[in-house]
Amino acid sequence: MRLEDISEEDIRDIADSSTILARGLDYYERGQIASMSIEGEKIRARVNGSYGTYNVEIAIEDGTLQADCDCPYDGYGCKHIVAVLYKWISGSKYIDVKKSRKGKLDIEKELGKLSKDTLVSILVDLINNYEDSKRDVVLRLSGNPDAIDAGKEIIISQIRDAFYTRDDFIDYRAVFGVVKKLEEIKDKTLTLPPDARSSLLRFLAKGSYDAIEYTDDSSGELGGFIVDCLTDLGKSIHEQKLSFEDNKKLIMENLELLDNEEYGLEEGYTNLVIEIPSTEQGYAFLIDELKSRMEKKKESYEWEMYREMLTEAYRRAGNEKEYLAMLEEDASEEGDHLPLVLFWKEKGEIKKAISIAEETIKNKSMADFDKIELLVFLEEIYRTNRDYEDLLRISTIYFKDHPTLKKYMEIKGISEELGSWDSVKPMLLESAEGTELVKIYLFEKEHDKAYRMVMSKNERYSDRLRNKVALALMKEHPEKALKIYLPIVQEFIDGAKRDSYRVAALYAKRVKEIYSAQGKEEGWNRYIEGIRRVNKRRPALIDEFGRL
Repeated sequence: MRLEDISEEDIRDIADSSTILARGLDYYERGQIASMSIEGEKIRARVNGSYGTYNVEIAIEDGTLQADCDCPYDGYGCKHIVAVLYKWISGSKYIDVKKSRKGKLDIEKELGKLSKDTLVSILVDLINNYEDSKRDVVLRLSGNPDAIDAGKEIIISQIRDAFYTRDDFIDYRAVFGVVKKLEEIKDKTLTLPPDARSSLLRFLAKGSYDAIEYTDDSSGELGGFIVDCLTDLGKSIHEQKLSFEDNKKLIMENLELLDNEEYGLEEGYTNLVIEIPSTEQGYAFLIDELKSRMEKKKESYEWEMYREMLTEAYRRAGNEKEYLAMLEEDASEEGDHLPLVLFWKEKGEIKKAISIAEETIKNKSMADFDKIELLVFLEEIYRTNRDYEDLLRISTIYFKDHPTLKKYMEIKGISEELGSWDSVKPMLLESAEGTELVKIYLFEKEHDKAYRMVMSKNERYSDRLRNKVALALMKEHPEKALKIYLPIVQEFIDGAKRDSYRVAALYAKRVKEIYSAQGKEEGWNRYIEGIRRVNKRRPALIDEFGRL
């Protein structure tokens, strides 16, 4: 696939929902795309959204369409991505590509032609006009103590600015921008020497932690950032190779903070504490302290937290005997076998690791998640060893528990190589059901079976999936495609909102294509006139359908 191959169907596939599809089309038509450029097989654009301007990047990677947007939407295919794709498939796309490729400037090459004085002048201008540029340049001079101090001052100022609000509250939408800025600052601190890095990470973690109180962090963005910050702080402290007394002091300070943690950020402090020790004495002290706390917290939820920390402390300290005993206990009492399996793999005992995993997956009462982890482990081992018989066996077990089109395709490739596809296929189809079975039928071009499933009244399928089936049928069985599209159009008309009408019109366009391909324009005219007549009191619908 290439950029020039992108179609409206690809846009439907990438949009998270029909509503997103409609809103993205609306953004495109309203001219919300501020800028757009093309470089090779990549599109970059800026889209004006409800709460700022967002960066969209669309690319063809390994023949597939990939897209990313830095807006706060939690899903994948947002309305900003959809808007850019609609602009791309518009009639001007080829002109855009031509202009973009002709006008491409190799900035690095051109800068190489300039004199040193000119380059210094440009750099000084950037430093004077852009604080981020000044920060980045100053940190590049980290061999100079004065430069480090100057860099720290800029970063501290930027941290304060990131949390500044007029009403002392960071709402749900604003928190995404705040965290993005904080992550950019943190990335720059990680370029500093360990001592300077540690002091800034402390400031960054504390400022972020204090801000939790006046932040709507229901998305978990700020909390996740604090956890990452504390983890990086622990690594920086470890790199400093502090004395045992300093290790001991920091361990106790942060264990106390862990005990008093009230925002659900325990993971950050446990990571920090585990990272701190840099001496044998430090690890021994941490292990003894954790044992003591476990003894005191036997009946509390904190016991399990300290136990996990103790297990990791044994591993890092190189106490193999104690570490293995903890893993075996977890496997026996908690059903968590993967760490034990990985232990033996890392020791080079591959056969033992495989034996434990194979034996464990036979246990019908084991947790679903634990079984999946072991199945994935075994698949990787057998694939690496080119043991395709066992790979097929394990992949089939996986499919029976979690049938997906992706796994079906993997198994088909393996079994065809082994010459056993004819016997494997019926078994897989028997295990699959619902949406995934429809997808499999489409993949196998068994369109009639897919059609019967989506037309069944016993189960409801998404309009996106029904659309895929209809598209597969349009050429050879247009009458069946029509039977799929007509109810979809009516469903969105019944939604009684502008967005629903817009999507209804998109599907009605397919209806028109089917009638036209059959030379039945009269049938289309009767259909569209009927819709307009029945819905004449819905001006928004008449407006949307007026474009057909």
